[in-house]
Amino acid sequence: MPAKYQNLKLPCRSLTSLNDPNEANVFLAGTCSPRFGNAIHRLHCVSETDEVVCTAIYEHDNEVWSLKSCPYSESLIVSSSRVQREKLHSIDVWELPESVVPT
Repeated sequence: MPAKYQNLKLPCRSLTSLNDPNEANVFLAGTCSPRFGNAIHRLHCVSETDEVVCTAIYEHDNEVWSLKSCPYSESLIVSSSRVQREKLHSIDVWELPESVVPT
């Protein structure tokens, strides 16, 4: 059976792997809801136990339509979003903090 993470409170539209030399099997999942606060979840897949653990949640003001990690820096990602109120699209470059306590 595949490992599952079923604690996303909103639909997920975007996924990317994270280039982190200190951890294997790390992914980001971005939620996509036009009405509620969205987030990017940092997920660690533990292959020994077939668990998926959320190690951080980064708040995101808008719908996350796409995510991509930087191949040269484990702390940089880019997200594509739709700004609901203004009906615009935006691209944001993020520098992820080194440690964030999951909420």
